[in-house]
Amino acid sequence: MKSFAETICRQINASRYYIQDVKYNTLKLYVNSKPIINKSINVDGRILTPDYFDILSDNLIYPSLFVKPEAFKNENEVRIVFEMPDDHYQPFQFNNSSLTDLISY
Repeated sequence: MKSFAETICRQINASRYYIQDVKYNTLKLYVNSKPIINKSINVDGRILTPDYFDILSDNLIYPSLFVKPEAFKNENEVRIVFEMPDDHYQPFQFNNSSLTDLISY
């Protein structure tokens, strides 16, 4: 899987990639069980700040990409997420037939 991800990462010029098993939850909900503490950020009741959104992004948005409803648990899915230097609003398509050599099932 690592070779597959690295090949795609290079081809699409991604900054990096993440590989993680999908977690299955009926509510499609991610729960962070660890306290989120950053004493250098004082939100003072105002959560609509860039620093606070960075905390949410670091602790909640990334993990939620790897959650699926429990009805799909028999799939035993692993996902690869690519971090891009810029946002892309359209699907990225490319041809690389050598990628099939890296897939086994």
